[in-house]
Amino acid sequence: MPKIDMRMFSVVVQEWEEAAHGCKGAVLKKRLPLLGISQGTFYWKRQKHFGETGRNPPTTKGQRKRPEYEDAVKKIMLRKYHPNKGVQPLTTAEAQALAAQNGCELAAAIPEGTVNRIARELGLHPRVHRRENRFEASRPNELHHVDASRSRYFQCHRHRGGELVIKLSSKNFRNRDSSELREGVWIWGLVDDFSGLRVARYCVARDETAQDGIDFLEWAWSKVEAHNPFRGLPEVLYMDQGPLSKSRAFKRFCYEVAGVRLLVHEAWRPQATGKVETGWREVWRNFETKFFWDPGWKRREFSLAELNQELAWFLQERNRRPHRRLSLSKEEAWLRVVGVMDIDLGAWSQAFHREFRTLDTAGCFDFRSQVYQAQGMPYPGGVRAEVYLGVRDGAVLVADPRDGRKYSAVPFVPIPAGEYRRGELTPLEKLQQQHSIEAAGGDACPTKPISFRPEAYSNSVHPARHMEMRDIEVDLKHFSTTKSASTPKAPPMGTKMAENKIFRRYADRVGYRDAEREQIQEGDPRLRQIRQLARAAARYSIAAVVVKARHCNSGYRVGDRFILDVDGNFLTKLCPPRLCVYLISQVPLPVALINERLGEGLDPNQFHFMHQVRCLDVGVDCGGYGEVLLEITVVPRIKGSPASIPD
Repeated sequence: MPKIDMRMFSVVVQEWEEAAHGCKGAVLKKRLPLLGISQGTFYWKRQKHFGETGRNPPTTKGQRKRPEYEDAVKKIMLRKYHPNKGVQPLTTAEAQALAAQNGCELAAAIPEGTVNRIARELGLHPRVHRRENRFEASRPNELHHVDASRSRYFQCHRHRGGELVIKLSSKNFRNRDSSELREGVWIWGLVDDFSGLRVARYCVARDETAQDGIDFLEWAWSKVEAHNPFRGLPEVLYMDQGPLSKSRAFKRFCYEVAGVRLLVHEAWRPQATGKVETGWREVWRNFETKFFWDPGWKRREFSLAELNQELAWFLQERNRRPHRRLSLSKEEAWLRVVGVMDIDLGAWSQAFHREFRTLDTAGCFDFRSQVYQAQGMPYPGGVRAEVYLGVRDGAVLVADPRDGRKYSAVPFVPIPAGEYRRGELTPLEKLQQQHSIEAAGGDACPTKPISFRPEAYSNSVHPARHMEMRDIEVDLKHFSTTKSASTPKAPPMGTKMAENKIFRRYADRVGYRDAEREQIQEGDPRLRQIRQLARAAARYSIAAVVVKARHCNSGYRVGDRFILDVDGNFLTKLCPPRLCVYLISQVPLPVALINERLGEGLDPNQFHFMHQVRCLDVGVDCGGYGEVLLEITVVPRIKGSPASIPD
């Protein structure tokens, strides 16, 4: 830009100001070429040196020519942005068409750009935020914020020694490499409102659950080295409207046991818990992202414990940073706490879910897709009882509404037929039994003989007739007694026919010839074994569950099950696809012990030898390659397991 003579520039400005309205442009057109500047430079220089723009600002905003457009735009914006904030917005054109279909004829006539401009002027846009009110607790442990979020870059990869292996992924939540696991890595965090001190922990789950939230809070509020010195219960717990806030068991525990007041903020308003929400961005950007700078990040694997240890070290460094307002660190600000209120770890067992169920005469009821039986509860038939499910230990209790006593409930397992015992008599049955004993001893209360003879007739009975009837009664009693004592009870005909049918079906299935059938007669132990196993096949299956697996070449993992029928046959559709000969060869002996107990009509799970077997490999530590441990038990028959009992 050429250097300007300021004296000449001042003369031009004075001439421009004195010119009449409408002639100012002609003055500039004539004088500016002498200065060698443009009209825009003139206005800029004048504002810079003289402090004026040369343009009069509008004193009032222009009035809209079509004021009816505002009502139409409001109706269009109601269609574009659904009241439910989780619904994606429509385009302006789609919202105009929808408003026109619902009776707003003017909506289709307004240009799309005009609709957007008027909406911005009226503030009808989600980017226009309401005024937020910031608050802060007056002391440590007065208010805690809690929230959960899914990890941005960590994902579940595979199992290793019964533990999940976690790896980094740049796909952002996409667990395609672990499609059969379908678990995700979640992080729960808690912030003290006064000090800003933060604690957090990763967990593996399919979704955000109340159970994970309770486990995290138990860890966060306890005295743990990972987040030392932070501990103690707050007076108020602030959270969003997630599963934890909707858990009746957790709310009952906070109000009745822990004495913590719960506050839940408005839905779809993460700004309300911004003090904990902003921590996720810090974790993703400053913690998870830095692992990508490791040259071997694609191959690096973490266990859940290792990942939580790294996170604890990261948060310890962050908590030693300056407080947002005080001249202290966040940790030092929290240490100003007075009177930490700890909670006994055993108190968490009082967190439970409560539902109502009606019990049958055996004390059984359906609960959480399983049949349970109340242990020791007297006369349970028809009782409408409260059922409690412990959040921490999974224990099930039943409260009797008649006296308030609580009884434990276990998954229902039928009693074997040979071990059946009669239940306790009801009060009425006890009274009847006592009356029968007294009647036999002659101490029963006298009962007037019943007769339908009208009162006008005599109530007396002829002596001879009475004696005759008494003699008949005595003879009948004597006959009944001698008959029952001398004649043994024969087995029901139907039972014997069914037993013969069981053997015939077995012989037909395995192909016995007539001569071979005749070799198995009544009293033969083989016949008893065939009949007992045929009855047990409809009720039981044998389950061999992997309880320990390390470096297995066949890929067995903890929790894998091998299902057999009571005859010892593997049901391949209920077993892993590979059957290792070194492991399967150890199963015959416990299966034979189970068969022997079933043949004798005893509890099949009460054998004392070889409940657990291991494969022939002894593991790396002992010079082998790996090792697998199986636990073998008898369980109620699993659906899909064939039954060989006759119809």
